[in-house]
This record gives sequence, C-alpha cells and structure tokens, in this order.
Amino acid sequence: MSKRNLFIQHLQTCSVTSASSVSDATRACGSSPASSVSCARGASSASSVSGASPALAASPALAASPALAASPALAASPALAASPALAASPALAASPALAASPALAASPYYPTMSTFQSRNACNSQRRGSDRHGRVPLSEPILVSEKAKIITSTGVKDVSTYCKKCGICGTFYRYQEWNEGLHNFDDHVVLTLHLCLFLRQCVQNHTAVGRAIDILEQTSNTKFPNHDAILHGYLHFEALTAHNYNYSCVNCGVHPPVVIMDLHKKGVFSMPVTDIEDPPSNFDGRVDAEEFWHSVEKEIVCRGFLKSNRDNPCKVPPSYDKWAPWIGPHTRAEKVLLNTEFAKCATKKPVAEMTDIEISEERLSSELMNLKVDTLRKLVRECGVDSKGSKMDLLLRLRDEMKTRSTYDKVFQAVWGASGGWAVIMCPCGIVNSIKFNIRAESPRDYTDMLLSFKHFPNITIYDFARGLVTHTNLREPERLPFSPHEGRLATATPENISSAKSGKLRISLPWLQKKKCPPDLHGHPETGSEDHYALYDTFHQFNTKDEKDSLRLIGLVPELGGWLNSQTAEQLFSGMRKNNYFMNSLSPSSHVFLMRNILHHRNDRLNQQAIYSLKKAFNGNVILDTNGKAILTTSVSLPFNVSATTGSSAATTTESRNSESQGAQEHIAKDVDRLGCGWYCEAATQTSNLRPCRSSWTIGDHPEQQQLLGYILDDKHPENEIIIKDCNTCLTRGNFQTLGLRKDMDSEMGNACLRLVQEILQIQGKSIHVVDLYIPPTWLPTSNCNPAEGLPVMKPMQKEILFIDSQYHMRKQGFGHDGYRTCISALAQKLAPGPWIEKTGKDIEGLPQQTHANDCGIFMIMYTWYLILGAPFDFTVDDMPVLRRWWCVVLVENLHLEGHGRRFAHFTKEGKQMVNGCLSPIFRLKRKRPCTEVTNRPWTMTNQAKTTEIVQLTQLNHECLL
Repeated sequence: MSKRNLFIQHLQTCSVTSASSVSDATRACGSSPASSVSCARGASSASSVSGASPALAASPALAASPALAASPALAASPALAASPALAASPALAASPALAASPALAASPYYPTMSTFQSRNACNSQRRGSDRHGRVPLSEPILVSEKAKIITSTGVKDVSTYCKKCGICGTFYRYQEWNEGLHNFDDHVVLTLHLCLFLRQCVQNHTAVGRAIDILEQTSNTKFPNHDAILHGYLHFEALTAHNYNYSCVNCGVHPPVVIMDLHKKGVFSMPVTDIEDPPSNFDGRVDAEEFWHSVEKEIVCRGFLKSNRDNPCKVPPSYDKWAPWIGPHTRAEKVLLNTEFAKCATKKPVAEMTDIEISEERLSSELMNLKVDTLRKLVRECGVDSKGSKMDLLLRLRDEMKTRSTYDKVFQAVWGASGGWAVIMCPCGIVNSIKFNIRAESPRDYTDMLLSFKHFPNITIYDFARGLVTHTNLREPERLPFSPHEGRLATATPENISSAKSGKLRISLPWLQKKKCPPDLHGHPETGSEDHYALYDTFHQFNTKDEKDSLRLIGLVPELGGWLNSQTAEQLFSGMRKNNYFMNSLSPSSHVFLMRNILHHRNDRLNQQAIYSLKKAFNGNVILDTNGKAILTTSVSLPFNVSATTGSSAATTTESRNSESQGAQEHIAKDVDRLGCGWYCEAATQTSNLRPCRSSWTIGDHPEQQQLLGYILDDKHPENEIIIKDCNTCLTRGNFQTLGLRKDMDSEMGNACLRLVQEILQIQGKSIHVVDLYIPPTWLPTSNCNPAEGLPVMKPMQKEILFIDSQYHMRKQGFGHDGYRTCISALAQKLAPGPWIEKTGKDIEGLPQQTHANDCGIFMIMYTWYLILGAPFDFTVDDMPVLRRWWCVVLVENLHLEGHGRRFAHFTKEGKQMVNGCLSPIFRLKRKRPCTEVTNRPWTMTNQAKTTEIVQLTQLNHECLL
C-alpha cells in the first residue's frame, strides 16, 4: 500500500438553524468522538442497513446535510426517498455496495503495520455521481492530521483527506472495505482484521474494552480511547450484511416443538417512569423491520456525531415502537405484536391474576440474594418498616408488592428497570425469536411472539404453562390457540389425572415423527396436526399446585422421551450470563443490537456444525428445502419445478426423486407459492450446496429466473451490457451468449465457471489451482513460456496426469495435441522427477463423449468437477443445452455486479426490480489503448487471434491436466 492514500469521505459543514444538537452533529466532521461518546464500554452487533426509519428521512437537520445522505450506510436505504433533500443527493447513486459483507467475513484482508507506508491518506477516486451523471471531484481537502489506523498489532498515525463534488457540494469519504480498512469517523480507522477479532472476542464473552487492554499490553502501544474503538466496531457491524434468519436446519423455519424462557439478568438501565404512554389508538402492532433498521441507523450515525446525546436517530425505549425479533421466514408478517403497555393496567381478569403471583415469586427469589443493608434500604424507600431480620423484611415487602406501584419500584431496584429478554427456541438450541422486555416478564410476552408466528407450534414448553394457556386463549377466544383439552395432553378426568400421577398414562403423538397424511385443515407444515399443547419443563413440572397440570408433563409423550432437552434455554442463559458485566452497561439500543447479533452468530455456528455433520454422514448430498430443513438432495423436492431433460438416465433419476405422494407434492407447491422466492432459492445454487450429480443441476427455474435468463441471452440487446462484475470477473451479455446459446464458449466464461468449480471443491476439502484459460496457449510455440511460472510450485500427492479430450474416442492416442502433452510431461518431471502415470479419456470408464456440436467448453468444466471429486458420470452430450443454461444461472446467482448487488439473481431485491424493468442497464465503455501496451506483453493476443485460440483451447480441454 505504498503510494496508496486513504481518502475519507467527510460530512459537509453546513449551517443549520435551530436544534443545537443537530448543529453539533453537522460540525462533527472536524472532531473526534474519543472523549465525548456517552455509550458505555462493551460491544454491539451487526446487520445490513437495508431500510430506513421515517424519522431519519423526515429530520429537517439531516435533510439539510447532503453529505450525511452520502453515507454508504444510509444511501442504501429505500426510506430515504421520502426526504426530498436526501433523495436528491447524488451520493445515493454513488454509494458502494454493502451487501458484499458475507464474503468480507469469509475472506478478510489481514493488513499488518508494514502495509501502511504513507502518512497521507487520500483515495484515488476522481469522480462522483449525481443525477447529472459522473461529475469531477475536487482536489484532496485535509480533514485531520491526527487520524489513526488501528490494527491488532499497533497504531499508525495518518492524515485523512476528503473530496468535494463541484456541483452539489457533497463531501466524499473513503468507505471501500476491499482495501482492508473501515473508516468510522475520519479519525478512527480500524482494520477489518481487528473488527473480526473484536467480533470473536464478543462471541467469547470478552468486552471490546478488555480486548483492547490485552492488545495494548501485548504490543506495548497506547491505543486511542476505548469508547471510540467500541463505536468504530459497532459501526462496522451495523454496515455488515447479516440475514438474521433465526432458524434451525434441523427443525426448519417453523419448529413444531419450542422451548421458552427468560434471561432475567440481561438488562439495560432505563427508568420505567420515563416511558410515555402509547397513543390511544395503539393496538400493540409494531413494524419490526422499521424498528430494527432505526436501531442500526443510530449506530451508523455515531460516525458523524460528537456524542450519542446529539444523535437525531437515537431510539429510546417505548411501548409503541419497541419490537421483538422473529426470523423473516418464521413470522407471519413484518408487523409483530408487543402489548407490554397492557401490563400497566390496574385491573386484570381473574384468570390472569396468577401471572402477577408467579412474577412476584421470581422477584422474591431475587430479593433473597440481596444483602441485608441493601434490602433494608429498599424496604425503607417503599415506606415499610425497616426493622427486624432479613426474613421479616422480605415478608413485609412481599405484602407491599401486591400493589403495582411498589412492585415496579422493587423490580427497578433489583433488575435495573428493563425486564430481561425472553426467547423462543427449538430443541436443537437455535433461537427462533427474542423479545427485550421493558417491564417485568409475564405470559403476555410469549403470547405476543407465538401469535406473531406464521405457524403456531404444536408443543410449547414453558415453566408456567397453565398461565400461558389461560392468557393466550383469553386473547384469542374465537379460535383458542391452545386446544384440545386447554393445551393438556388429555381430558382432565380423575382417572387420567390419577394415571398421570402414577406414571402409567401414555399419550402418543405419532405426527411428531411422521407427518399426518392427509394433514389437518390448519395443520402445522411439519407435522400436519392442528393440535397445540402447553407443557411444563422438567425443572418446574412439580412446582404447580393444580393437579390438572399433571397432564402437562413431557414424560407422558413417548415421542418426546429420550431426545427432548427441556433445559436448552437454561443452558443458553448459563453462557450469556458471562456477558452481563458489559452488556448491562450498554445503552438500550446498543444492548438489543448486540444481543441480537450475538445470538445470530451463535445460531449460525450451530447450524454450520449440524450441516457439517450431515454432509460428513451423507457424503455432502445435503441441501435446504422450502421450510429451511436440511435434506438429502436426491430424496426431497426443492421449491422448483423439475425441468424436462433428455436421456433415459434423467427420466430414471427424476422418477426416483419424486417418490412423495401427489397430495404431498401439491402441498409443497402451495407452500412455495405462499412463501415466494427467497433464501431457499439461493440455497439451491449456492456453491456450498452444489454436487456433481444430476439431481443438483436438473432443478428447474422459477418464472422470474427464466425471464432474467431470457433477458441476459437475448441477442436483440446490446452485447456490451455488463451482467457480472465481481472481483476480477467481468462478463457481458456477449460473454453469456457464448455459454447459454449453442456457440463456442468464450474463455472469460470458462474462467468464471472454473472459479465456481474451484470454490465448490475447496468447500469440500479439495485444494486445486485453476490456470487462466488465456495462459496455456503461451506454453506452446512461438511464445514457449515456462508453465512453472503460471503454476504453483508443489509436489503432487499422486504422480498421475490426466490428458482429457472430449473427443477422445476420435483420437488415436485419446488426446489431440501432442504439444501440450510434451509440455505438461516436462513440467511434471521438474516438480517430481521419476515415472508418472499418464491417462487419457480411453482409460477412464464411462467418460462422456462429445459426438457433435461445439460443447467442448462445457465438457471441460464438467470433467473437472466430476473427476476431481471422483463422482460417477451421469451427464451426456444430450444434456448440454440444460447444462449451458444451468451454468448461466449459477453464475448470476452467486456473483455480483459491483455496486449494484446481484441484480440478475431472481430471489434478490435487485433481481425483482430487474424483472419489473425498474433498473437501467450498465454498459462497458470502449477504451482506446496505445499500441505499445499490446506489444509489450508477448502473450497478449488480438481479439481475432484470441478467438481462434479459444476455439482450439476448448476443443482440447487441457485445463483438466490438474
């Protein structure tokens, strides 16, 4: 990075009338937040900022600052269009793509102190974008001479600069993560390696402040203010794309069995009395996406402000805005229930009075842990006699807690105001839903989440099942969510109760293991049953005084015995308690932001472990179905129609795959129509799920996918339209037509396909090196380049060379180019002298043959994939039309168009906009290059010569000599 300058896009200093806090925010461009941030030390979480709070777009002060609208974090927000001032900002069009962050997390750039050579930091970008097109930017403008690049090994002093748009006055700052740096506020710049290190620290119960202390002592270097680094890390996480699916690969997005509990000691400071009553027309429905986007934007805006106190995007706790989080495929809609405001009611139905009793019991148990002096002070504040023993004080205070005002005061003193966070989990330990309570926990909190689910679980396990059923059925008297038998496993007759107590009663629920056929009218998609039961967990099953609750025991159901761990939530909380020392000191928004992120990473880790175990057991043939469950690719249909293929082998495989009944297939089809295109569509073509077998590449297309593919391959559109620009891969429509149509495949397309093959093989533990298709022709006369310069120096595990030619049956020796054979054989001797085994297509049993047409490039790709994994060949020359289109789909659904997302992947937002004609095409501009640039590179060919070499190259299929 010598000669590379770090260019920082900066907030515009503009005059804002009224609202001093906003004035400070706009002037923050020249100040460091190191000494003024108010958020406590800790760590926070991550999500892609894909939406915007209406409050942000409506803020007059923010609207007056076009540079704030230029922030890449905010420019991606569709809600900003609601603000004329922000919508007109040219930076919205110039915002870099933030959705590439999963790749950033998978392949981080690890810079060291030796990487940063220059003390000056300025980007090489010379043009910005606005509604008038590409416009020039000014010369670099100094922002700070005391900015610091912070790495895991030390601190580097740099000067940071910004550039200004000559037309609209917008300031641009550096925010390109492919350089390995993340700019927080023009003064604190973190390396991506440090950000990822801090993420892992948080996942392992270590606060950001403690992690920085360790780095300071290790490197003997003084780091900047820890709060500034904390907020820089939060800023990084807020701009990282996380899907927050909150679903299990074993139970799917709709788990039939769930476990619920409260982490009561995970709280944030918040005076309950400061919370305003909700509007009179508030019905308890909150837009969850809007709420969580507003939390993310509060984190993002900290990079532009002196202090979070002046943050116009600050999100305080409130009854009408505070929302739980449920996975997007698990919830019924983005509007979720949060009826905590109803807890303030002084009168409750008689059937619900037990809710208060159980909450008092929990609170009393916490009071037992208080020291006598602390308890005596609390009793005195509640106006109760403070004399006597600890037990006397507890008994008096318990009597006083019958009134709601005293109860709230005691609760706030013990737990710090907020009511902890409640979770709904599947038995595998994956969190499906989380709710951050403002007030004390009650069954109302879990009912809110359960009623927001798309499919109500069949079995609900809770430590106060009776209270949950009473409250839920009172909320929904018309349909009674918990039925039959009021959520009990059997009718509450004296005989059944006696049998249950003696351990002789057994209630079989066979649909927990095998789906009901036919399913009930409103049955659960996994079980087919519409029965819903509420059971006690094993730890609390004997705490109840109602003898009818003996019919709510897990042990009565043989299908649950032996595998269901009802203490899954308690095991989760035992680990999360280690985070309380820093989590409980965070602000409310940072607390919920971080906790959701911690649970997201935990879910991902558990899912990855489960997928790894399944792939290891079933040789990698595992994929996710419509409900998000891991299944064998050859046994269950995915949410796609099977495309018609030729050849008897295709018909046989399709027949075996469609082993389900016609009724079940119709049910799946209806479910797919209801779900629409989504993450399961992405899973069907993800490189981690692709296998060298017919069932993997004969999955058909959705209509939207067909429409996009037809647009890409349409020869009536310009050939120079860019379809993919991902790292070094840049493909136009002309390139795609050589693959998708019956033409000679272009080497650019061959390189792109082999890139994906390489990723597929690496995921499955095969380390290979693929040579650029333009390089091998230089090994032959007249160039005679040394192949060793284009190949890694290594000793092959097996001394074996495969000379593969798709037309091997027409060749006397099975291979059609002696020049390559001589070249590769000589290279093999240099790598490992001695005898080598040389094989051609004639030596490989069942190798498909190319008998006609120009499909040699497709054969080359499929040979590489199948041979390296040792898979049996199940494709023929008749499958080439299907394979051509399938490879086009795999490319556009895995690779990006730089700065514009995956606009040709049918399941993405960009893909849907492309189908609707809402996006304009992007074209490659012709560049005039001096002749000397070509003559100085002996291996560079003219376009005409290159095309001739490509045809010869694809016919030889020499890239399979790996």
